[in-house]
Parts: sequence; C-alpha cells; structure tokens
Amino acid sequence: MMTWVIMLLAVTAAGVLQTELPAFAWLGQAKPPVLLGIVLYYALQRTRLVMAVAALAAGLMQDVLSPLPLGASACGFGLAGWYVSRFRRVVLTESMLTQGFFGLVAGMGFNLVLYGILQLEGRIGIPVRRVVLKTIGMGGLGLICTPIVCFLLGKLDLVVGNITMAAEVEEISDEFEEAIG
Repeated sequence: MMTWVIMLLAVTAAGVLQTELPAFAWLGQAKPPVLLGIVLYYALQRTRLVMAVAALAAGLMQDVLSPLPLGASACGFGLAGWYVSRFRRVVLTESMLTQGFFGLVAGMGFNLVLYGILQLEGRIGIPVRRVVLKTIGMGGLGLICTPIVCFLLGKLDLVVGNITMAAEVEEISDEFEEAIG
C-alpha cells in the first residue's frame, strides 16, 4: 500500500519540480528528467508491474503538464523502464554509477523515441542538429538527475518501511540461523 502512496507523492512532486526547473538552451532546451528518474528507480528496485504503473503515471503527468500528445511520454517511459528492468538482476542497482549510466542511456533513448512519435504524427519539424543537441542534453541531465532521484526515493522507501536495509536483513538471517541451529 505504501508503495503506491510514495509513488503518487513522488510523481506529483517530480511533475511540479520538472515543470518549474529551467530548460537549458545550450542543451537544446532539455530539462532535468526527474519523472524519468522515478521510472528508472522503480525499474531497478521493483517488479515490472510496479515499474509499468510508475511509467504510466509519470508519463501521463509529463504529458498533462506539457504540450505533448497524451500517452507519448508514457510510451517512452515504459520502453525505458522495461529495458532497464531487464538488467536489474545483473547490475548493482544501488550503485550511483549504475543509476547514472541508465539515466544517461534512458534520457537519450527517451528523447529519440519521443521525437520519433512526434515525427510519425507529423507534429514537429525540428532540425536534426537540435534533436541531436537535446538528445545529448537529456542524456547528460539523466546522468546527473537519476542517481539523485534514486537516492531520495530509496531513503523515502526506507523511512516508510517499503524496503529494509541490508544490515537489518543480515541481522534477521543471523537470528534465524541461531534459532534453527
């Protein structure tokens, strides 16, 4: 239950934050992908179902707060989250380096998917140079933003009891071994 409450609060706060943060002109008008960071956190820490709900909620929040067609961001977030979740069992999900790497790749990939969707619908006619610049900008901002979002959401999940610290798990397992042993 608390997972859904935390997700709702996080998506709402991230939507407001992402709307209010400035776009960087020298990065092709890229904004820090805070909502994408939430999706990546759930892709690295939870099941695919929870990640899919996060992708849908974050994508709809982004689309509602921007001039994008409804569902475009949810599609891009879903693809990014699905891709990242495939590696959850073979990477150190708590590592800031891992989170930053996936933020970089997902930021760039999301931007390209979004421009592809908009191009297919005939909604934009942006020069390739600007698309490349914004893609690089989204990747760089994802590299910085995703570990911060993952850290904050991890601490929030820890406080409300959604996750337990590794030290607590080891202590419980030691107690269990002593009890049976």
